[in-house]
Amino acid sequence: MSVRSAPPPPRRSTSVRTRAATSSSQTASSARPDRSSLPTVVVHALVRMVLRTVILLARVVRYAVLAARDAFTNAPADAGPRSERSATTPPSTVEWDDAERAQRRQRSIQHERIRARRRQLVLRRLRLVALVLGIALICVSVYAVPRMSVFNVKRIAVEGTSAVPDLTVRKKVDPIIDHATIFTLDTSRIRSSLASLPFVRSVSVDRHFPNGLSVKVVEYKPLALGVSVGHGSWLVARDGRVLAKVQSSDWSAQIPKVVIEQDNLKPGTRLTGEPALRLLRLVPPTFPGTFETIEVFTPTARRPGSRRAAREQASRSSLLLAGTESIIAHMSDGTEIRFGRPDRLDQKLAVVERMLGLYGPGRRDGITYIDVSVPSRPAVMGGE
Repeated sequence: MSVRSAPPPPRRSTSVRTRAATSSSQTASSARPDRSSLPTVVVHALVRMVLRTVILLARVVRYAVLAARDAFTNAPADAGPRSERSATTPPSTVEWDDAERAQRRQRSIQHERIRARRRQLVLRRLRLVALVLGIALICVSVYAVPRMSVFNVKRIAVEGTSAVPDLTVRKKVDPIIDHATIFTLDTSRIRSSLASLPFVRSVSVDRHFPNGLSVKVVEYKPLALGVSVGHGSWLVARDGRVLAKVQSSDWSAQIPKVVIEQDNLKPGTRLTGEPALRLLRLVPPTFPGTFETIEVFTPTARRPGSRRAAREQASRSSLLLAGTESIIAHMSDGTEIRFGRPDRLDQKLAVVERMLGLYGPGRRDGITYIDVSVPSRPAVMGGE
């Protein structure tokens, strides 16, 4: 019995090995990005996009055709008179056609109701969207438009200033209007900042579209030149506000000079309880003459000048009451007016006005003084 030997295993041919190596190299090369294939990828993407668009349009057209078909099929067709149909068709067929027509009519009514509800729902949603968009637009406009740089304040007009320099006003206003528009500008800050200036009585600020601003200043008019012993001369307004420290020689010929007993004066201080200022506030516009100086004598008053001059001035006023304040005023023509106590000043001024009317400017040369300390019994010293 012969024994057959096993056949040797098949050898892999070189061609198989070559194909495997080639496929592996192709796989490795395909893993690497090929820049030359990028236009092809873009073209493929565009083609897919176009196909999807065409498919979407086809669906839309299909839906439109179906809707049109439903609209036409829901309408009941005119099948002719019932008598003719009943004559040519069996009764069962006629009844079936009537039932089918009724069902179609019912479905058509239901479809119309559904479409009406859908239209109402769409309109409601559109109204809601429009309302939300409108509110958002208003909010954005309210916040963004007033802060646009086109409305930044660029032009400032200052009016009504004479004692206060325009440059001073602008220095006060510039830090407030920096990066501010005419809508976001805080005008109260401008008014409060300018009110700190001594001569400023009131301020009004007006906006001018699109980027203008006007500042109108009303200034205090000096009523008197207040002389404080040891503290210089000060301009005083009608309400007793101290305006500024000045040289007495520059203003003594323009406004009356009064002696002030209050110390520690500075711009912005309010003088209260000064009889001389109260007297000047009561002088009517038709008063025949102007006061040059007004002094208030008190037992402890500090008068300007030397003690000897003070004693001489006090000795001239023989009608002063001891222990009380007395007002003595000098007119610009040299006439002395003795008001006595600082009470009933309006009545005393009326008497002085009447007396000065009787004694005209040409007849006052010989008058030493006019005493109206008692308004009902005025006295004139000297004169014709």
